[in-house]
Amino acid sequence: AGWGDVVYWTAVFDGKKEGDKPQSLNGLRRWLWDTPSAHCESSKYTWHPEYRWSRIVTADELSRKIRRKKDVGRLKAVKIIERNGSGRAAKISFEGERGILTLKKEHEIRKYMGAGSLRSTLFVIDPVFENGELQSLIIQGGGWGHGVGFCQSGAAGRAESGQDYKNILLSYFPSLALQKM
Repeated sequence: AGWGDVVYWTAVFDGKKEGDKPQSLNGLRRWLWDTPSAHCESSKYTWHPEYRWSRIVTADELSRKIRRKKDVGRLKAVKIIERNGSGRAAKISFEGERGILTLKKEHEIRKYMGAGSLRSTLFVIDPVFENGELQSLIIQGGGWGHGVGFCQSGAAGRAESGQDYKNILLSYFPSLALQKM
């Protein structure tokens, strides 16, 4: 999430099979449009919009929103220029007629990218152009949160599948040891 290099702030893939982890941008796109088997998938404790979600935001709406940070004019392009180890957007650029705004902080990316705050930065963007002008963005995403540490939906799914609290905690914090004090 870009908060610093701390051993317990790790991004953990929550798929049920390590082989399901997307290895490319196209793989991530397919993984987000599909509903692969994952610990954080819809269950009796979580609902589907926490696992997979989509947004459509107009270029005009996005321009108005980012104007609070920097007036780049009418948007021409929005690009994810860097992803972190879990595939989440770590750096996004908004290119407008009058300049470029680059966001690097997870909470700002979520705040400025959607009509409301996005559920996470694990998403792909499909721009929609008309007559060469950016009209809107289709944002397809997954998960709800910052992507480091303990996943509440994933923990519920792991408990449903029979994992005990020790296995669940060590899944999200693999470098720590549990011990009695």
